[in-house]
Amino acid sequence: MKALLLKDYYTLGKSLRSLALIVLLWSVIPMAFLNVFAMIYGSMIPYSAMAYDQQSRWNTFARMLPYREKDIVLSRYVLGWLCTAVGGAAVLVFQNVLSLFSPRFGCSPWTVLAASCVGLLLLDINVPLMLRYGTEKARWVSKLVIILACASTGALGALVNDAKTAAAAVLSLALPGLLALTVIWRSNDGVLSAHYNVTTTDGRIAYLQALGWEADPATETTQEIVIPRVFNGVFGDYNALQKQQGFDLSTYAGETCTAYTYRVTDYEGTTDTVLAQLFVYRNRVIGGDIHATAMDGFMHGLR
Repeated sequence: MKALLLKDYYTLGKSLRSLALIVLLWSVIPMAFLNVFAMIYGSMIPYSAMAYDQQSRWNTFARMLPYREKDIVLSRYVLGWLCTAVGGAAVLVFQNVLSLFSPRFGCSPWTVLAASCVGLLLLDINVPLMLRYGTEKARWVSKLVIILACASTGALGALVNDAKTAAAAVLSLALPGLLALTVIWRSNDGVLSAHYNVTTTDGRIAYLQALGWEADPATETTQEIVIPRVFNGVFGDYNALQKQQGFDLSTYAGETCTAYTYRVTDYEGTTDTVLAQLFVYRNRVIGGDIHATAMDGFMHGLR
């Protein structure tokens, strides 16, 4: 996780410096709208990081690194949380320090809390959209969400005058955000495979190539499999392997998926036949492995 955040820090160098400057300027201006937007602005930083990653094809490279998909998704949220927290702390500190010199300044903790909830809700909506559809396709929806967030900042200025009303606003914004975060957390296993149409042979071969495996499409075999409802014994051990690489078959217990198997042509260090197996459910890779067919063979994850 730390390495992923450092990668974003180095990638975003200038953008983060611009964020710091914007937050500083908006934090010292006695205008509620700018103060609130300074806090919300931090939640938009992951969009820039994901756009850079898509342009440089870093997502393809990431599939060959020892990171679970859950870790990559979570790092996007952590980046947004940190930037939002920095904005909120800056506004709270600067406004209250300046209020000692002029009554025009000042910021209630309720303002910070309510604005932070708006920022987190933005984050919970935009990150899943960009992960699922890419930054280009999700751009217009994200812009609409940002416009709505900007419009809401004006309403927040009136809400926070009353503590009870502000508390209700915070809860109404936080609960949908937590729900959205829960949904994407449970469905993170299909985020990276969404970049490939794994309902086609070419898409599945491309997916394996992105993970570093050359597979022969002519050797493809398919089998419909019902995922068991109880995971114990062999099934439990196999799902433990899936969890190590960011999947979890128990999420699809009782569902029918398709297992696609291909012969790996570039596996080094053995003369045995080595197969790549992918479990696909509704255009989503939900599991898989690399294994040798020999009696004393081996099995490991797709990475």
